[in-house]
Parts: sequence; C-alpha cells; structure tokens
Amino acid sequence: MGFVIFLARVALFSRGYRNGSNNSLVASDGVNEAVTIPGIEKLEGEFPENEVLALFLLMVAVVLAEDKYTTKYDNVDLDTILASDRLLKNYVNCLLDKGSCTPDGKELKETLPDALATECDKCSEKQKKGTEKVVRYLVNKKPETWEQLKKKYDPNGQYTTKYIDEAHKQGINV
Repeated sequence: MGFVIFLARVALFSRGYRNGSNNSLVASDGVNEAVTIPGIEKLEGEFPENEVLALFLLMVAVVLAEDKYTTKYDNVDLDTILASDRLLKNYVNCLLDKGSCTPDGKELKETLPDALATECDKCSEKQKKGTEKVVRYLVNKKPETWEQLKKKYDPNGQYTTKYIDEAHKQGINV
C-alpha cells in the first residue's frame, strides 16, 4: 500500500526538476515536502492528463486487488470437511484456539473477524457461497458446534442480529 501512496504523490506533483549532482528527480507539489526519485533524469512541466488518469486507474486496480481475501484456498473441498467429523473437529478446534491450524484454517481464523464486521465485502463469490454452505450445515447438523463458534466470534449477538434477515432469506434458521 505504501508504494501506491508513493505513486499517487508522484502523479500529483505538477513540476519536477533534475538534480544535477546525483542525476535524480526532485519533485514537489508546493504543499508536500519534496521527494527525490533516484534514477529519473528529467521530468519537466506538467503530467499530461491522460497519463495521470492511466496512473490513477492503475493505482485503483492495485488497491482493489489488495482489498480482497486470498483465493488460494478456494478449492478446499468443503463437502469432504463437513462429511468428516475428524476434519471438521480439527477446523473448529483451530477456530476456537483449542488445537493447531492447517494453513487454510489459519487464514480463515485470521480473516473471520474482519469478514463478519464487513459483511464479507472482501470475499470472492466462491467464498460467500462456501460460507453459506458451512453455516447452513453447522446450524442444521451441528448446533452445539455452531453455538461454540457464536460464543467466541459473536459473544454479544451483534452479528446474529445483523445477519438474521439474510440468513432467513437463505433458509437458514439461526
């Protein structure tokens, strides 16, 4: 993210001049302090608007790409995990801090609080569908496990209240 901010600042600088002593560009927008960019010999005048727009769009794309959860575990077979008491118990123990975590379990444990708080805004469509599948299974088939997870991740019931209407629309009776 720091690189994106750096690019934005450089893109907004209206003038640049070559520092003859070390062959670098010194840029300033008149408000922020000057930034020396080594290795750039010359940049004079204003950035053309289309170059600024292209750079801005590139920065937006980078920021949006950074603002999603990883999809490297999207191919984990949820049906196999839900069908195996042993596998499911291992994941639940990971989430409840009662056991070790697989790499995908660790990722889930790290992202779950944020996903709950942000309505899974950073989730891929596959992750959202997988979430619905797991919640439906736990509520219907493993209510005691569901209650343990709620106790840890929703102790005040704020997320239950927040998501109850959506759950009912999906046929999940939380």
